[in-house]
Amino acid sequence: MKLRAALSLQQVGDIKQIAEAVAGDEAKALNRPALMDLLCTRLASPTTIEGQLKGLDSEGRQVVQRLAQEGGELPYSVALKDLGRGFSHRFDDLLGVLTLAGLVYRDPESLSKDDPLVGIPETILRSIPGVEENDRLRSIMSTFALSQLRSFAEDLGIDPIPSKKAFLIEAIRDVLTDPDSLKDFVRSLPDDQRILLNHCLSHDTLTVSEIRDALTEGALRSLYELIWKTPLFVRPSSSRLTNDDEIRLAADLRASLGKMAKGQGGNLEGSPEQGLAEAIEVPDETVTPGELVPQDLTTLLGLIERRRPRTLKHGGMPKGELKEAGRFFKADGDPGYPDFLMLFAEDVGLVKNKANRWIVNYRKMGMLEDRAKLTAALLKFWKTTDRWNEWAADRTATSPKKTRTDEMLVLRKEVLTALGKCPLGQWIAYPQFYKMLHRISTPFRELAEGPASGKALASRGTTADEILRRMMSSTLAWVGLVEIGNPNAFNRPLHTVDGACFRLTPVGAHIVDKKNAPEPEFAIPFDKEATFIIQPNLEILAPPELPPADYVRLCGVSDLNSIDVVSHFQITKEAFLDAFNRSSTARTIRKFLESRSATGVPDMVKSLIKECEDKHGEIRIKQASGYLEVDDTAMMDELLAQKQVAEVIDERLSDCVASIKATVKPDTVANTLSKLGYMPALETHGEETEDGVIQLNYRGSDLSRIVGFLEASQTFLGNYGDGDSGPTTLIRQLKRSLRRSPGEPLEKAKAKYTDAFESAIKQIRESDGRAVKNAYQGNTPASKAKDIRKLIDYAIENRMRIKLGYGDRNHQGRVVEPTSEDDQMLYAYCRSRKGDRVFRVDRIVQAELTDEVF
Repeated sequence: MKLRAALSLQQVGDIKQIAEAVAGDEAKALNRPALMDLLCTRLASPTTIEGQLKGLDSEGRQVVQRLAQEGGELPYSVALKDLGRGFSHRFDDLLGVLTLAGLVYRDPESLSKDDPLVGIPETILRSIPGVEENDRLRSIMSTFALSQLRSFAEDLGIDPIPSKKAFLIEAIRDVLTDPDSLKDFVRSLPDDQRILLNHCLSHDTLTVSEIRDALTEGALRSLYELIWKTPLFVRPSSSRLTNDDEIRLAADLRASLGKMAKGQGGNLEGSPEQGLAEAIEVPDETVTPGELVPQDLTTLLGLIERRRPRTLKHGGMPKGELKEAGRFFKADGDPGYPDFLMLFAEDVGLVKNKANRWIVNYRKMGMLEDRAKLTAALLKFWKTTDRWNEWAADRTATSPKKTRTDEMLVLRKEVLTALGKCPLGQWIAYPQFYKMLHRISTPFRELAEGPASGKALASRGTTADEILRRMMSSTLAWVGLVEIGNPNAFNRPLHTVDGACFRLTPVGAHIVDKKNAPEPEFAIPFDKEATFIIQPNLEILAPPELPPADYVRLCGVSDLNSIDVVSHFQITKEAFLDAFNRSSTARTIRKFLESRSATGVPDMVKSLIKECEDKHGEIRIKQASGYLEVDDTAMMDELLAQKQVAEVIDERLSDCVASIKATVKPDTVANTLSKLGYMPALETHGEETEDGVIQLNYRGSDLSRIVGFLEASQTFLGNYGDGDSGPTTLIRQLKRSLRRSPGEPLEKAKAKYTDAFESAIKQIRESDGRAVKNAYQGNTPASKAKDIRKLIDYAIENRMRIKLGYGDRNHQGRVVEPTSEDDQMLYAYCRSRKGDRVFRVDRIVQAELTDEVF
């Protein structure tokens, strides 16, 4: 309401009375326009307003102040109810007094004649004491544009929306102060906005920086939206928020929210886990892969026993062989599942590395028969390993940043903590679990809403939602903590997911909440008395309850064809050959089959074992130096007469010995001979000959690292030793073995170990240098001529490097190694100039001992 517009609606007599009350005799001779000019000038003065207020009784002053606190304008019907307590005659008389005092006016044109606008003109409003607080809903909404209020009213569900601003303000205020409608509005807000309101409700006043420190970037974005688009908060004076701006809720809204929170334990919403209790539809499809993990892990160990795969540089086995093993797994078809089992087997010692080949560690096999122990080991591995990386689609890929690995380990603990809050035996919707984790876990919330989250979305990187879905639907299900409902739904992002759910298994419930969940009875899927059946067609049928150790040994002497209700194995010559090459004998194979077969061992199988035993070793392949050896000349002639064998032979060294081509692996030669019907013996370990020579087998990359280390050691001894440069001849012989290998691995290894030796020397020097420096009794740095002489003498005597300030006062420091001095000159090696230099002592303006000796 403008003052001049309000005055123009008054009768001339009323204007004259107002002017005389304000200006006295000065107003008596003036006409209407002059009176209005006079009033606009005088009523703009705070002193005049203060005098007019003092002339009112307490009731009049209270009405003016309350009207000012409500924004300065109210419809007459609202003002009568809130300010006049419903007594219309008394309130009309009071309004007449306030109008003649020049403070409050009625405007019948803005709204209607039946319900005029009662207000204080803006010029006068600024001078009313206490109005600067401006912290009530009506007052805050009076600063909003009509279009903003209409948009907010639509969000509140107000229908129809009033066209007049004063009536629209009342409609919005009624919704925000009514308990039921306010509760519905708060529940409709996003999580970030509810968290922000709850935090602000517990503090009278907060700064923007305090909200940023206490909450997340997402909550801060919600703050900007709520301040500029809704009347819930008091707006700051500037158009942009700064860190020091104070944030507080509207006073009457705070009172309504406080009552609402009081009925809910002090918070605007219940505990984070309350949403988990919502009933959902029973999923159409469920999977419990954790129940099948023991069998799949046993199958993996059996295939390792059969094939003895090579170890990779950083652990694990070749992807091709893992993929082949994955064909027989029952728990999950996820491409990462075989990798997870292999990493776990390696971590807990179910397999061990021998001669760069994986072999089964039978001493650890008991773990597979104890379901509780196995589940605990799987969970511990997942919680602590840095080799399983949920950041990447290939979860075995090592994270390039250690910080990301540490962050992932923290997230895993947060997820387990959240699982401990899940109700037992109940299906839980994945979105509700995500929402709860978002509320209770600060690390997860920062990942989901921090600056990196937008970058991850823009670059199609890994989001918090994707990481959580990978954990729930794969790893935690494999471990056996959760049962997955509608597993295909977990392939969709959070905003489109429909039907994805899970529930804790009895095992998982006991692990995450031992106090409330009873200890489950673990069903052991293996029977120590179980046996297999050997059929006349050389097929073996093994039941799923066969003990793990027996199952793995059976894999070692036969070929696994398929797994259904029972496992189907096939007895072959190749399987027996590999068993013999692993140091098994015909006797041990027969004894194992006889002890575990329910039908005995058919004569055909016994004959096959005997045949393989007789022929095995007729050709011996030596891995260390790459040659094969036979017992008689005729056998060698027979081999070389065959094209497939001749292609892998380099030259015949003697009647019974031939070297293998350098480009051909001994394993390849063994496979070729096996396909031709021979039974070659492949020696895979180091072997000591009769003359005491030990033969070892190394890959080219491994030998390159050894030679690189020895050459770096030789250089180190030459620089810092007593003249002995190490085993020069041995290094030359080993290096000659690498003449056909690429030179890059050797150069990289040599540079790596040279840097390591130099780093060790530097650390020793610094350690010694600090001790020598601490023993010095003089000043360091020294700037006086006498102190500089003393410091230089000490440095020369103790072979200490010193830092010189040489020349004028704007000198550039030089680190030197002093060797001698005379009356005028200092002789030293200058590290910056990389050569011997002479320095005039009288031009040294400062000298300082370093921590290094030379």
